[in-house]
Amino acid sequence: MGAIVSDLLDYKNSLISGGELNTWPKGTTWRAFGRVVRIAPGGQTVVLQRLEDERQFDSRDEAEAHAIELAKQWVDAQS
Repeated sequence: MGAIVSDLLDYKNSLISGGELNTWPKGTTWRAFGRVVRIAPGGQTVVLQRLEDERQFDSRDEAEAHAIELAKQWVDAQS
């Protein structure tokens, strides 16, 4: 079960992404999957935090928006 992750967004000097995970291989609901990353010297992407939520959403867009919100909340909590 792979995640579909959107482009990276710049948020308070962090890069975040939001995506969605299907609840079952052929399910009709989605869970939020977010990441907070940084780009290391040389261009390597380093994942600082992976965020998942067990809440189920009826649409991919809702799950992705929630994932981005989770990533923002994590960044905010680090400052």
